[in-house]
Amino acid sequence: MTGPLRRWLHGLDLPTLAHASPTRILLVCGLLLVQFATANVVVRLVLAGVGAIKPSGQPQPSDQLRGGRLLGPMERVVILGLGLAGEVTAAGVVVAAKGLIRWPELQARARAPDRPSIDEVTEYFLVGSFVSWLVALVSLWLAQT
Repeated sequence: MTGPLRRWLHGLDLPTLAHASPTRILLVCGLLLVQFATANVVVRLVLAGVGAIKPSGQPQPSDQLRGGRLLGPMERVVILGLGLAGEVTAAGVVVAAKGLIRWPELQARARAPDRPSIDEVTEYFLVGSFVSWLVALVSLWLAQT
């Protein structure tokens, strides 16, 4: 197979990429792009579907846990990258670290009576995280088939 992408891949002198098909390279690039925007839309749709997002104008659980829209894509890319590199255990460490890092923040929300309840914030965190990880894992599965 010849073409500009194949010639470029061979010119990089990277053994792993030189033997990958252009189709696979384009698939992985597309899956990486999905992690940035499309996955956030999917997560928001699921959160709305399960009722973890309240109607507009009410205090939202997302107001209590900042950074999900930025950290989520970064987390998905790291999970996908580690999975593609064969380091699935390291991807599991990313998942565990997220829970440990958010734990103090969730506990602080439990003592805030004027905000969404700890149950609402925890549901928002867990559902959003699981859907986000699922998008990354499905992408990993697609990249390896």
